Amino acid sequence: DRRVILWDAKSGDAVREFSGHRNTVYGLAFSERHGEPGAAPLLIAGGFDRTLRVWDTDSTATVRLLQGHDAAVNGIAVHGDQLYSASSDGTVRRWDLSLPYQRLLDLGAEPASVAVSPNGRLLSVGFANGGLSIYSLPGLSMVWHTDLAHGEEVQRQAFSADGSLLATGGFDTVARTWRVLPGGALEPLRTLTGHHDAVHDVAFSPDASILATAGYDGRIGLFDTNSGAASFIESMGRGQVLSVAFDPGGQLVFAANRDDGKIGVWDIMRDPPLLIRDLEVSRDLLMWAEPDADGRQLAAVGRDYVISVLDASDGTRRYLLPGHENAVFKARYLFGGGQLATVSVDATVRLWDLATETELFALRLPTGQGPPSPLWDFDMRCTATGCWLAVPLTRGKLALYNLGNTGVPTP
Repeated sequence: DRRVILWDAKSGDAVREFSGHRNTVYGLAFSERHGEPGAAPLLIAGGFDRTLRVWDTDSTATVRLLQGHDAAVNGIAVHGDQLYSASSDGTVRRWDLSLPYQRLLDLGAEPASVAVSPNGRLLSVGFANGGLSIYSLPGLSMVWHTDLAHGEEVQRQAFSADGSLLATGGFDTVARTWRVLPGGALEPLRTLTGHHDAVHDVAFSPDASILATAGYDGRIGLFDTNSGAASFIESMGRGQVLSVAFDPGGQLVFAANRDDGKIGVWDIMRDPPLLIRDLEVSRDLLMWAEPDADGRQLAAVGRDYVISVLDASDGTRRYLLPGHENAVFKARYLFGGGQLATVSVDATVRLWDLATETELFALRLPTGQGPPSPLWDFDMRCTATGCWLAVPLTRGKLALYNLGNTGVPTP
């Protein structure tokens, strides 16, 4: 039945139940937490779904999901902090149980969006019911919450470059800005109005003087973060605008238009803003356009399953990365710009190395496929506390991974 049950051997009572495997469970083993005296042991299970799952025996939370076998895992052995797994694919694999952690947090409500702070110490989670929560990293304790951030779903979020501000955009047609206080609590600053439909994305300029918004109404909003004064760029009937992002100088805004499959490059220092380039990307629903750190290339994703990486100056296609098995929702460049992370309705996050044009790994998320989509948003940010990957899952869970320390200086 795909479950693992922990029993009290003396009383015969079932103590806890562990779930997550998607097929028959074969192998089981316990492991002590090395370097954590007094901590509850880990429980490890391998299954016909080709994965190994590691649970915390106190909370039943999944703390690792190990993927790599090509067939059923049917034998497990633990020696020290090393895990060995035997599989019907004809291999034995060795895993380090001290790998960066993986958490699956039950939020109690349906999450819709996430953002990791630049210093890697805070995680903001927006909910489908309009709520907003701030959690500390790595402990994931809630430090602040409101049920009334927006009247409807909190669709997207963004921190300013210095982490002092947070912006949220919602299905209630408004964007909001918040001051991040010491300790992580938020202080509401401005409610930014003027869109006639849902706000799908928000982005701060590098100096946080301007907040750009992308609207289902086909317009780009430009708001002065100090005064709240607004101006709007009309997309001239080109369809919904699904993402906005600034170049490093804060002069250009890159906007992904859903229906015409083009990235508009707008010079917002002109009055009125001038469309200086129109980069054609996709013939099938462009979902997101993401510039790298120097603004020289753009990653574009959508319903055509592939990732296109373009030269931002003329639209020349530099890379075409196939691998996802369904529509791709969003892309994120990592520190340095040589790697790119993408998330798809196929329930995977994939990390790409652009120098070799190869997929480094595919992380299959602990959720099922099929409509309605199990996820929509994600954030991945490399900080002094590690590379954090956060994915809100529509079934009320947050998948959080720390993929290791990178030595990136703290902002």
